[in-house]
Amino acid sequence: MPTIPYYDWIAHHAGRRPTGLAIHDLQTSRRFTYAELDARTDRLVATLAAMGIGKGDRVALLAPNCAEYFELQFACGRLGAIMLPLNWRLTVPELEYILGDSSPKLLIHDRSFAEQAKALSSNRLEIDHDAPDSPYERALADAGQAPAPVPLTHDDIGMVMYTSGTTGHPKGAIITHGMVFWNCVNLGIPALITPQTVQLVVLPLFHTGGLNCYANPVLHAGGTILIMRTFDPGLALDYISDPAYGITHFFAVPAPYQFMMQHPKFQGADMGEVLLPAIYPFSFTFEDQSVMLGRQTVFAEDESGYKYPLGQKTLIVDGEEIPFLEVRLIEIDQPEEDGDAPEAPEAEISLNA
Repeated sequence: MPTIPYYDWIAHHAGRRPTGLAIHDLQTSRRFTYAELDARTDRLVATLAAMGIGKGDRVALLAPNCAEYFELQFACGRLGAIMLPLNWRLTVPELEYILGDSSPKLLIHDRSFAEQAKALSSNRLEIDHDAPDSPYERALADAGQAPAPVPLTHDDIGMVMYTSGTTGHPKGAIITHGMVFWNCVNLGIPALITPQTVQLVVLPLFHTGGLNCYANPVLHAGGTILIMRTFDPGLALDYISDPAYGITHFFAVPAPYQFMMQHPKFQGADMGEVLLPAIYPFSFTFEDQSVMLGRQTVFAEDESGYKYPLGQKTLIVDGEEIPFLEVRLIEIDQPEEDGDAPEAPEAEISLNA
């Protein structure tokens, strides 16, 4: 199979729609157009290159949700480096194991994690959104000319995300540029993501749920993401209900939905035409409260993809294929017990992408 070249959709949209809003960092009120995000990414490329960081090197990030996640992601893509987002909920010993296993050349960290960062690495770059002259911002301001992008393919590693280590030590999950790209395509088409999409991002960006469902697909399409530093159910309801923000898409997992449903503001929330994942059983509660208009698509989470029934009230347990994915159920032969056939056949799910 021929390799597919990696392409940088931030650079693409910076040329195509430079004044389009890419990121609104709600905590800091910072807003970056695609041209501004592209320029900041280039300055970060120059900064990292001056530190000797190049293809295959890891750069770690320890921070709450912020625009710097995407600056680092695309800077690494231009350098051929590998982004290493760190779970800030982990203890220092747990983070020490991850850094020892991955050997990053640099740790970029938010000021709120300064003490942890000092214990983890001697090569650090601090982000401080309360200080315009923070080390991170000074580095970008003083950056020279960025080197030319390193040629990459979809097979090259873009990031490594570590598991929580519930059955032992955390394990680094390799995510290639191709995996991120096809995720953008496979989620973007059925979720109706366009350049007019505005998504509220509440899940942690150190996790693929925050970064790739649907922040990267929205940026891939040239849309806008609104970033919450950390999830707050009342604030999330305020943002979604306020037409000034123009939010069209929202994604979370069951716990945030439950917190939103239990919040006093939920009963009076007006989510208008926002696309919400219909994760059973919360979807029915949202619909029953008239928070989701019937003409909008509601989608349900599945192991291999997403199902998008329109105004459907029945629980879907099998799902449907997403674009560019074939799914088959292959029945497993089971021995009869006492001459009787098994009550329910067993099957394996076979995926072909």
